[in-house]
Amino acid sequence: MTQWLVLLRGVNVGGHNRLPMAALRDLTDALWPDAGASTYIASGNLIFTANGQAADISQSLSDAIAKNFNLTVPILTLPSQTFLNAVATCPYTCDTGKTVHGYFYFKQPTIDTGRLADLRVHGEGLTLCQDVLWLHTPQGFGKSKLAERLGSVTGNVSMTARNLNSCRKLAALLDG
Repeated sequence: MTQWLVLLRGVNVGGHNRLPMAALRDLTDALWPDAGASTYIASGNLIFTANGQAADISQSLSDAIAKNFNLTVPILTLPSQTFLNAVATCPYTCDTGKTVHGYFYFKQPTIDTGRLADLRVHGEGLTLCQDVLWLHTPQGFGKSKLAERLGSVTGNVSMTARNLNSCRKLAALLDG
């Protein structure tokens, strides 16, 4: 059995794509009996144990969410160790985990260094490490033009982001 972290993109954001986490846990446990599904906050972070391959788990969960909730959301399924390794690569050390975001991508991004130079302000950083793209916005994520236009820097690949505080909490839950 493998422990999985599932990251759902765009769930319960701004009143859109509403998906109750209790219902997601119940759905997961129905698909994989004895999965022991748990969630962390309402933004689509799901942890459970099951046999299978990541792509198959993503597809099964995607189909069940579409059928039961009439939602189509991108789903990224990672073995727990892959996520733990990715979080360990974070090159930014800071006490404020809200200023660092990990972008977990569905397809490897290509960084447009010219566009990056145009958008980045002093102190901001963007680092591609293994399975995650780390963005550091010390002046604040909401104020960053780089954060706002990151898609133009990465070739508009589909990604789902979590701030470093959430990544640390998920890592503790997976490791715990």
